[in-house]
Amino acid sequence: MFQDVAFQHVTFQDATFQDATFKDAQFQDAMFQDATFQDAMFQDITFQDAMFQDITFQEATFQDITFQEATFQDITFQGATFQDITFQEATFQDITFQEATFQDITFQEATFQDITFQGATFQDITFQEATFQDITFQDRKQEARTQNTAGHY
Repeated sequence: MFQDVAFQHVTFQDATFQDATFKDAQFQDAMFQDATFQDAMFQDITFQDAMFQDITFQEATFQDITFQEATFQDITFQGATFQDITFQEATFQDITFQEATFQDITFQEATFQDITFQGATFQDITFQEATFQDITFQDRKQEARTQNTAGHY
C-alpha cells in the first residue's frame, strides 16, 4: 500500500502493479508509460500534470480522484470503476473503456479523441466545455443524468 505519499517528477515505466493500493497520495508531473495495473485501487488521489501512455488498467477502482491537466494516450480500462472523479483540462486520445462504470464524474474542459466505450455504465456525469471527436459507444448503459454544458460533439 502507498498511503500519504507524494510523488513529484517521477516516471513509472515498464511497471506492473497487482493488487496495489494508492491512498491519500499526490502525483505531480508524473509519467506512467508501458505499465499494467491489475486490481489496483486509487483513493483520495490528486494527479497534476500527469501523463499516462500505453497503460492497461484491469479491474482498477478510482474513487475520490482529481486529475488536473492529465493526458491519457493509448490506454485500455477493462472493468474499471470510476466514482467521484473530477477531470480538469484532461486530454483523452485512443482510449478503450471495456465494461467500465462511471458514477458522479465531472469533465471540465476535456478533450476526447478516438475513444471507444464498450458496455460502459454512466450515472450522474457532467461535461463542461468538452470536445468529442471519433467516439464510439457499444452496448452503453445510461442509468441517470448525463449533462453536457457547452460541449461539442
